[in-house]
Amino acid sequence: MHRGIWTPTPTDDTIAFFFDGEKEPRIEVTFRGIFSGREKPFEAPLSGYGAGGFYSYLPLPFEKSCKVLAKTEKIQFYQ
Repeated sequence: MHRGIWTPTPTDDTIAFFFDGEKEPRIEVTFRGIFSGREKPFEAPLSGYGAGGFYSYLPLPFEKSCKVLAKTEKIQFYQ
C-alpha cells in the first residue's frame, strides 16, 4: 500500500490531519509546505522534490483512523 503524498502541482492551500477521531487537527500545514523539506514534521529527506514531482513519505502513525482535509476552492492533482 502506498503511504505517501505526491503531486506535480503543490499549492498554498491548507491541509489538515486529524488522527483517531480528534476534533481539532494535530497537523495543519500548507500543501506546498509539506514538500519544502523545512516544515515540521515534513522535513527532508522524507519530503522534498525529485523525479518529476513533490513527495512526502513521512510516517504518520495512528491507531484507528487518519482523516486528511484539504481546505481549497479548487482541487489540484495529487496521489
